[in-house]
Amino acid sequence: MRHDDDQLAYQEFLRGRWPRRTRWLATYAALATPVHVVIDWVFTRQSAPPPSLGIILALRLPWLAAPILGLVAQHLAPRWHGLPALVVTIAIAWAWGNDAVFYVLDQAGAVPQAIVVPLVLVTTATFMPLTLRKRAGVIALMALGHLAFDLAWPQSRPLDLRLWADALILAFALGITVIFENFTSSQRRGLALRRELERTVVELEAARRQAEHATEEVARLAAEVAHEVNNPLSAVKVNVSWLHGGGAERDEEVERAEVLADTLAAVERIAALVSRLKRQALKPRAPRR
Repeated sequence: MRHDDDQLAYQEFLRGRWPRRTRWLATYAALATPVHVVIDWVFTRQSAPPPSLGIILALRLPWLAAPILGLVAQHLAPRWHGLPALVVTIAIAWAWGNDAVFYVLDQAGAVPQAIVVPLVLVTTATFMPLTLRKRAGVIALMALGHLAFDLAWPQSRPLDLRLWADALILAFALGITVIFENFTSSQRRGLALRRELERTVVELEAARRQAEHATEEVARLAAEVAHEVNNPLSAVKVNVSWLHGGGAERDEEVERAEVLADTLAAVERIAALVSRLKRQALKPRAPRR
């Protein structure tokens, strides 16, 4: 039961991280767009004929709408339960769209794509607050899209060379995923330990309040005992002093009997009070909330 509570708490912890992570992903994607344009321009100068800057911008800039949409969604509804699914969809579309540009520019298998695709996969693995299964699913979709482009889009570079590059990229992404999962496992354990510490603090605080209540009860009972015992004890003291002072002459037998009876009654009152306090002390008490 506690394990289930910890799992729910971890999922809630991940949901709480989506607004900030969405901003990070959107910022990364927005900054990556001009970098992509520069890289495309530099590496396509040897193409025949090389694409113009206007063509490169026309291919890259539309995908800038994806991070902008993510930022708008995060700003308008940061606690929306559908935000994670929307961000994942946007991220996959952004990765596929920008990957497709390499094929349009005949840069599949070239150095820029070999650098960009692993970076996108690693960023997805590290920035998105996902569980292992969901993170692996997102990376698999991105990788499958990349493989589909390689199989369906004719390029000047040999297909087998590109497939080998795809295998290396996928192996790299899986390695990063495993490493990051070890980190998230430590994160889950840390969260569970923190929750256990919080529960312990709550229990200690409840125990402290109960101890304070018990101390108050003891003080109250002590005052009650002092008050209840004082009157009969004073009567016993007076009566014993009277008897000791010679009040027990033969001609005063009746008064002597009355004093003894009053003394015994006082002693019985004290004994009854002690018995009642003993029963009250032994009675089980419910914890104080």
